[in-house]
Amino acid sequence: MKVSELSGMALDYWVCRALLAQFEGQQLTLEVIEQVKHLIGAYPFRPSTDWGHGGPIIERERIALFQTWHEAHVHYSEATRWTAWTNGASYTVEVEGDTLGIGPTQLVAAMRAYVASKFGDNVPDEVRE
Repeated sequence: MKVSELSGMALDYWVCRALLAQFEGQQLTLEVIEQVKHLIGAYPFRPSTDWGHGGPIIERERIALFQTWHEAHVHYSEATRWTAWTNGASYTVEVEGDTLGIGPTQLVAAMRAYVASKFGDNVPDEVRE
């Protein structure tokens, strides 16, 4: 599935997978459980709709958000009102290593950029809403 098309529970799932990737292969100790709780913060975890969940990811990952408000902008449409770049790059020039996310809201655009930065432009279609 294209990351640029992820939304809702599927987008939240892949954000969670990206956050928890650092624990892959580790034994599930109390310390690891506490670290996971700290990263996720709450259940249900909804980073694509809840600023309390998505905001810290945006800050930590230095994701820049730009409103694609003008028809001349390459990513403009009603469904893509926001553009997000990882590493806080310019909205006019892509810097090597940056990933782009677009979406109808700031959180959706940012979470798409975050997931793409961790997994690339496509992810397996594992989630059914």
